[in-house]
Amino acid sequence: MPSAKKPRLNMSAAGSYVSISGALSDADEGIKHVLKMGLITRRPEKSSVENNELEIAFLTDHVLVDLESFVASAIDEKKIIKDCEFIKEIALKHPGELKQLAEAYLSSPTGFDKAAAIADKIGLTEKAAVKAGGGMAALVVLLIVAILAKSCQDAKNGNPQGKPKPAQ
Repeated sequence: MPSAKKPRLNMSAAGSYVSISGALSDADEGIKHVLKMGLITRRPEKSSVENNELEIAFLTDHVLVDLESFVASAIDEKKIIKDCEFIKEIALKHPGELKQLAEAYLSSPTGFDKAAAIADKIGLTEKAAVKAGGGMAALVVLLIVAILAKSCQDAKNGNPQGKPKPAQ
């Protein structure tokens, strides 16, 4: 059953974004720096106004997809095929856990800990994908590029929401 939560339709973002390549250490070099997490400076939650302490924290509600960091020659079609098989197996064996993974991540600012534990438990990790002969990062980037290409085409044609146009 879908969540009653309404999706954010737009978002303003500014600041610094850093590569999360450590999470993709087994990915091909031309792919591992595409995803970047936001980095902010803020007061610690338990800090008083008088206390001038600051901490650096990662934003967990969005990432930057830096396509300029993508090297298309790093795509290996054999790995993409393995990735599709790998993800299909996980989806068939763990459909409920896939939903739990997403819900856990979105559950709180620290829901990523629970989501990471679920991903580890069901084997949905880059390391496991590489061990199975693939490496999910390239597949994810290709899917993002395909979706963005269609979105850009719609926007260029005056239909940024991709709504069907009435027959003329």
